[in-house]
Amino acid sequence: MTYIWTHPSGKQKAELVAEARKLALDIGDKVVPSLKDYSAYFKGDWNAWATSIPRRQNTTTGKPLYQGVLLTQQVLGKATAQIVNAGLLAGLPVRWWDGKVLIEIGSVRTTDPNNWQAGWEAMPKTPESAEDDESAADFKLNDDPFADLFEPDLF
Repeated sequence: MTYIWTHPSGKQKAELVAEARKLALDIGDKVVPSLKDYSAYFKGDWNAWATSIPRRQNTTTGKPLYQGVLLTQQVLGKATAQIVNAGLLAGLPVRWWDGKVLIEIGSVRTTDPNNWQAGWEAMPKTPESAEDDESAADFKLNDDPFADLFEPDLF
């Protein structure tokens, strides 16, 4: 499984690569920093970029680039909230890594729409809704979570 990781903005590439490596080890899946996607696909429209992420496909194979959305913060900025909502609408699993476990996210709550950096909150799924959702199944660890993750052209 490949996650798009919606990290806070303003981090340096080297720091993001180190954090993505650690996350990949922790969760056992491939992690792609959203800065990589932004660098490749942003065309001047935040809304269009954020909402297109779940539909992004490999141009050669036609397969989805991302099979899930990964958060490392529960409090979200506007672009991250848009990515999460788009992922949920597309049926992708959205998970928050709290440093110990992956928590399935079921919705985004607006707390302050004027605060673009922290005006939204990722809300965990309730036990009732998780029972009905196949994406809440146990996670499988890959044999090699780094396979093709850190190629030289990561950024």
